[in-house]
Amino acid sequence: MARLITLIALVVFAGVARAQATYVEFKDRFEKAQVIGAKDELKRLFQSHEPWAIQFVAETAEAIANSPNERIQTRFATIAETWAATKSGDFVKNMERYFSYLDPPSVRERFRIKSQYDKATNYFVEAEAAKERGKLNALAEQFKGYAEGLEALGDKYLAGNAWLFRALCLDEAHQGPSADLREVAAAYRKLVDLRIEIDLKDRFYRETEPALKRLEGLGFGGGSKGGGEEGGAGPVAATAGKSISAVPAFEVVSTLDTFSRPNYFLDDHYPIWDSIRFGKVGSVASLPRVPDSPKFIRTGSTKVEIDTDGDGVGDLEVPARGKLEPFEFEIGKGSSKRKWALLFQAGNQSDQYQGIELSNAASDENWSLFLSPGASVVADIEGVRLQVFDDNMDGAFGSAPTGYGHLGITPGLFQPEFDTMLIGEAKRAMPWSQFAKFPSGWMKLESQDGGARFLATPTEMRTGKLKLESKGVAPEYLIMQGANDFEQLYIDIAGAKEVEVPVGRYRVYWGLVAKGSKKQLVKALVLPGDNAPTYEVMEGQTVSVKFGAPYDFVFQSDVADETITISGKSIALVGAGGERYERIYGAVLRPEASYRKAGTKRGSKPASFDIIQDRDGFDRKGGYEAMWKPLDLVLPKKANEADVEVQLTEKKNKLFGKIDGTWQ
Repeated sequence: MARLITLIALVVFAGVARAQATYVEFKDRFEKAQVIGAKDELKRLFQSHEPWAIQFVAETAEAIANSPNERIQTRFATIAETWAATKSGDFVKNMERYFSYLDPPSVRERFRIKSQYDKATNYFVEAEAAKERGKLNALAEQFKGYAEGLEALGDKYLAGNAWLFRALCLDEAHQGPSADLREVAAAYRKLVDLRIEIDLKDRFYRETEPALKRLEGLGFGGGSKGGGEEGGAGPVAATAGKSISAVPAFEVVSTLDTFSRPNYFLDDHYPIWDSIRFGKVGSVASLPRVPDSPKFIRTGSTKVEIDTDGDGVGDLEVPARGKLEPFEFEIGKGSSKRKWALLFQAGNQSDQYQGIELSNAASDENWSLFLSPGASVVADIEGVRLQVFDDNMDGAFGSAPTGYGHLGITPGLFQPEFDTMLIGEAKRAMPWSQFAKFPSGWMKLESQDGGARFLATPTEMRTGKLKLESKGVAPEYLIMQGANDFEQLYIDIAGAKEVEVPVGRYRVYWGLVAKGSKKQLVKALVLPGDNAPTYEVMEGQTVSVKFGAPYDFVFQSDVADETITISGKSIALVGAGGERYERIYGAVLRPEASYRKAGTKRGSKPASFDIIQDRDGFDRKGGYEAMWKPLDLVLPKKANEADVEVQLTEKKNKLFGKIDGTWQ
């Protein structure tokens, strides 16, 4: 859209000095060619300066209506002749007809609106240059008012331009991911339809029409309202049958590996799980994410009981041993009381955390009991088994994802945690999603009352496919999230060569890469990076999603007179698809750093980052948080080298292998 914005800024605005100067030059050349009858020169003018020719048509037609004279009429006849020789359609006749029938009150009202519109176009230039989204949003509403007013007066040409300005104020170039693409498509549609009505397929039309078709193809438009042109393909999703209501039955999940589920925590590295944390014997704690959690009481050194009746006394003993054990109990009160379950694991004296032996054994002062999700419900959807897991452990089934700022994540980023589900006989779960593919077709899913009931509505979908193109470490899961109407649609593309998805836009949401098994497993969380692309899936198309190698480092550095300080906690890895690797467990990044003067080829001798590798380093250099990333590194540099570049490389990472970072 950048070329279109530039064109409008130069052509349509009445107040842009250079545009006015160029338009004056155009009119001067026209009049000179007209006087000597240079028809070929007139044709070249119209062909090479289409926007000025269009403005000249409108201006001259208005002049004939307001103050007709022989000179103006001769000019208009020449304009009509030149237009017919170089263009197609009846735009010139339509403009003459419009202005000739415009009554005096309408002339005055049009002049008033056009004056305000011209000022707004100048404000747009200023707001667009300053990237002031608030002003652009306000201008969008003003342009809508001008467009509707001009259209009511019959000025379909200028109304179309106003609609286009509204679209530009609201598009992604100015609003980013929050852009309301339905409103953009609606404004595009108005321009296209109005241009058809006045028989003008100018550059605005030619560039807007394919942009409109793309948005309509993605489900953001409603098709043509006139003009005989082919419109959009209609809505992406449409109800195709009556909703099915199902009351599920509770089912305990007794192990971590019965099913494959997209969850960062479902492995043997329990020291990084969530936990219930106790103080001394007699201390009371609650489940960290369940609003109506019962009270857990530490009744002995390694003994925990649940207070089931709220009297402050433990009633039900929780398994708290050095092995993982499922346990069913109840949460909630009164009518909201319901079955639930967790897998509990007590810490040991010689637990491992990022390869370092640390004790999680109970002490007199504190103790932690580690938790893994163990609750699910099973519903029957017209003979198809739907099992929903409370994998984010919030006490509900089918709840919205929540982001958490765990250790090992760059500040400002969050790890999404979500419930998961199995459909039919599948052994590989997917995130709970508003839309999902069943054996019979697509369903819209709703969880009611925290999963006490599920509603499934058959839905017809226009679909395409996403295809994973992975190099390096293949993802265990790669979850894509839809946009706009499909913001609550989550779909895994790592489980098959091609995955059917509803037409629309998708972005990496969550992923997991891992190697090894049991306690030797190393892994990393995948999140969308700053430059992660949006993938547009049109009906019948297959779109590839790049992932993995080649990898590169991202980091922050502070350049002083004689040093370069590289922040260890800022270091992360990005992949070919813009994905970002965080929470690297068991394979902490340990790069080497070099610097060079910008523009030169040879870097300094590489210096290695330190990482915490033993209990002494854990105690002295930051504890648990510092174990996820390399420590800060200070590189000495020459004082006369102000403009420098830094490169991080790693010869052999346990998870990612060799990483050749770029100079930054």
